[in-house]
This record gives sequence, C-alpha cells and structure tokens, in this order.
Amino acid sequence: MRKYVLGFVFNPELTDVLLILKNRPVEQHNRLNGIGGKLEPTDSSIHHAMSREFSEETTAIIRPDSWKHFVTMVNNNDKGRWKEKWEVECFASVLSAE
Repeated sequence: MRKYVLGFVFNPELTDVLLILKNRPVEQHNRLNGIGGKLEPTDSSIHHAMSREFSEETTAIIRPDSWKHFVTMVNNNDKGRWKEKWEVECFASVLSAE
C-alpha cells in the first residue's frame, strides 16, 4: 500500500489556504491541491513526513509538532480507476507571525 501525507496551511485569520497547482499525475494537471508527497522509510513519524514534504515543496519550515492530523483517507480497492491501494494522512497548520 502506498502511503502519503497531504497538508493545508492557513493564515492566522483562517481566511486563506496555501495550495499548489499540480502538473502531475496527468489526472491532476492544472488542479489545485494541498502540499505533500510519499512517506519515506527514513521518516520517524507521519508528522515528520509532513514537515519534510512541505519543506521540500516550498523551502519553508513548519515543525512536525505544528501539524494537526485531521483525517486518514484510505483506498482499499485495487480495481477500477485507482489500480492500487493507498492511504493519505491529511494535516493542517497555521502560519505563525514569528
């Protein structure tokens, strides 16, 4: 099963969210999405993976303990449109004024 993290970062007023414009995979081309990626064997936790992926994608650093896990999405069906099983750990964080 492939495992991913996906994060949404809000401004302090919770009126704006940071999204990226996707280029791949093809079915997500030109669509907006949160920021994330695959879990790596070196990740000590899903919070660490979220922090690492966010930093890789944006060059900004949000500490692992600043990410709030709010849902796990799971696809256990290996038939149809999604040909493999996957799991996505979803997070939210608020940019601090620091």
